[in-house]
Amino acid sequence: MNQDDGEYGVPDEESPEITDEEWLWFVRAEDFDGFAGVHAFLREREDFLREAEAAGIPRTAFLSLEPNKPGFIRRATEALEAAARAGRLHAAE
Repeated sequence: MNQDDGEYGVPDEESPEITDEEWLWFVRAEDFDGFAGVHAFLREREDFLREAEAAGIPRTAFLSLEPNKPGFIRRATEALEAAARAGRLHAAE
């Protein structure tokens, strides 16, 4: 293994390099008090994201809100509510 290849070697077709965007979806068990917490978070996040997609909001719209960290749904909901308030304000003008 070449020193520049890092701990895991060179990405190839069978094991491609993970993009910065993909890393934003990965969670750490330490952030959620273990695997049960991770499982609950992932189920809730997936339900939320499916509903958002059904409403026309792509998953990528939430990347800036740290979708891999605790509190994601709260942050996303607050952002959506702020956007709705701004929309109503501008629609009233």
